[in-house]
Formats: sequence, C-alpha cells, structure tokens
Amino acid sequence: MILKVKNTMCVAISGKVLDINENTATVEIRGNKIQANIGLVDVKNGDRVLVHASCVIQVLDKTEAEEIDEIWEELKTVLGEDL
Repeated sequence: MILKVKNTMCVAISGKVLDINENTATVEIRGNKIQANIGLVDVKNGDRVLVHASCVIQVLDKTEAEEIDEIWEELKTVLGEDL
C-alpha cells in the first residue's frame, strides 16, 4: 500500500541563540525559549538561526532573518492569528 499525503509542509522557524551548552542551545523563538541541537552547524551566542524539529539547521544573516520575520508578520495579518 502506498500512502499519499497531500498539502503537507515542513516549517523551520527563525530564532535567536541565547546560550550554548555543549551540543545544545537555548533559542528564543517569538518569546518562547526552546532547547535545540546544534550538532549540524557552528553557532555562537546572538546568532539568528533556523530551527526545524529541535535542530538548528542554518545560521541566518541579518537580511535573511529580517525577511523571515516580515513573512511571519504577513502571515499573522492574513490569518488573523498569533503564530
């Protein structure tokens, strides 16, 4: 049997690294603090990063981080929800 899934999407969310402890970072994402694995990329305190499935997958430059923030704000406006 083949399972077909339509309209699915994986989302990575941007955040800011607040603290690093070995292979884990505390990342602030829209006012929430989460623990994320940093084994895939090199990060430092203050970096803006992309997080997916509790893993930091990319360090963002300032322009990328600002663009992502703008997109989230647009989504909030369109959906009328707190994302």
